[in-house]
Amino acid sequence: MRPLLASTLFLATPLLAADLPTQRFTVEHMDRTVSPGDDFFAYACGTWAKSALIPADRSSWGPTDALQERNAMLLRGLCDEAATKPGTERVAQLVGDYFAAANDEELMEKRGWEPVQADLHALAAVASKAELATFIGTLHGRGGSPLFGWYVDADERHSDRYALHLVQGGLSLPERGYYLDESFAEVRKKYVAHLQTMFVLAGDEAAKAKEQAAIVLRVETALAQASKPAEDLNDTEENYHAMPRAQLAELAPGFDWSGYWQALGTQPEGIIVGQPEFLTAAAKLVAAEPLDDLKTYIRWGILTGSADQLHRAVDAENFAFFGTVLGGQKAQRQRWKRAVASVDSALGDALGQLYVQQYFPPAARIKMEAMVAELKTVFREHIEHVPWMSEATRAKALGKLERFKAKLGYPTKWKDYAGLELRRDDYAGNVQRATAWEIHRQLGRISQSVDRTEWGMTAPTVNAYFDSTKNEIVFPAGILQPPFFDLEMDDAVNYGSTAAIIGHEMTHGFDSDGRKFDAEGNLADWWTEADAQEYERRADILVRQYNALHA
Repeated sequence: MRPLLASTLFLATPLLAADLPTQRFTVEHMDRTVSPGDDFFAYACGTWAKSALIPADRSSWGPTDALQERNAMLLRGLCDEAATKPGTERVAQLVGDYFAAANDEELMEKRGWEPVQADLHALAAVASKAELATFIGTLHGRGGSPLFGWYVDADERHSDRYALHLVQGGLSLPERGYYLDESFAEVRKKYVAHLQTMFVLAGDEAAKAKEQAAIVLRVETALAQASKPAEDLNDTEENYHAMPRAQLAELAPGFDWSGYWQALGTQPEGIIVGQPEFLTAAAKLVAAEPLDDLKTYIRWGILTGSADQLHRAVDAENFAFFGTVLGGQKAQRQRWKRAVASVDSALGDALGQLYVQQYFPPAARIKMEAMVAELKTVFREHIEHVPWMSEATRAKALGKLERFKAKLGYPTKWKDYAGLELRRDDYAGNVQRATAWEIHRQLGRISQSVDRTEWGMTAPTVNAYFDSTKNEIVFPAGILQPPFFDLEMDDAVNYGSTAAIIGHEMTHGFDSDGRKFDAEGNLADWWTEADAQEYERRADILVRQYNALHA
């Protein structure tokens, strides 16, 4: 076991919530010189906007960002304590070991490219397209994402069972438009320059790096051309195609699915394919492209996928493109902030346990339960009086609302992380091991009953969501803090902030996609034909209004 890291990486004393400034609601943020009818945003928070500054490591700034910064400091205190005062509690040990390794920039500098050498050597040894499919399965089993994506979640048409979903993917840029639209031509030039620099850092000569960059852009552009636009991914019905595993060979010939499944570690009987045309095109690409070019594309994925876990030159170059060119950030976030975020991503339930013990008062959950119940009553009254809805559809809508649930604060049970081993001297390895542990857990659930107690966000997360297949809203403890939720403020403040978010999430159950799920969370049509047509007609009015405003 390596000794504890240099104390300069950690806080001298544990952080308390009282040590950090709290951003609360105040009328001082308003600008009453502005008429609310002319510019309501300026009227409501114009004074705040005039004085607020966007930090160099952020591309935007608002109340959510400010709370995230404060929350990161609280989490840092927990991580510091776990790392510097290791005890017998396993969750604290996991958090401390992971955070210590994630914070050790000097060790990352010393190791250089070592963390990815095993994968690069294995890739270099691939001698056939069949072996390539097996290698892709291996990478997918540890969190890599070449060629296409996959995940395990509830079957949208049988929401009580988990299913394996295959979806389009394999791109490094945010979405297909970055590869195809003329408006992103300058971004593509900078992307190619970034590719070349990264390949040079990895040991290629400049001429070779230029060739490699061109190959990556060509392969990713082909995948982008086969991808659906982002706006077409919102329709669940159009992106749901259940089929037996054997049918994939017919849908996407040219890719060795047998070897892929074996390497991934699963043999699912059935699969839900999100975008069949994409998988067909991706398999054709594998069949048509030279093996060495495909290996170059996958090599790039290994390099960029681990960049923030490697030495400074690679980390800095990765940020220069993805952080500054794409994200608009002027400066990279401090290592400890990135380390805290990484702990939350890899060990969210371990960190979450420490977090709620320290920072989530029981009174917050009690207050939230009352607010949710009151909003549910108002929502019910609204549905009961919708003038254009038939009684048949109304009964179904009320039934769905009745089955609606809310998860508040933190889960009723936590992941145990049994079998996960972490090291203080191997950040990249910890990322891979933690990811592989979670993937193994996910694959083991295929065709099993859905665990309806499980959360899709960690307890410290400053966010909330609606889950269509569970018909529930989830509000982690992280967002139940000022300025969004404040036990010390008047009810009007909480109803103007938190209750608005609760209502926002509830309406997702009845929005353009959520309305297609029934009370049990199944993708099923419970609307009369006339009501569905009227819903679409009314929704189209809003679409046209929005388009006119942004024309």
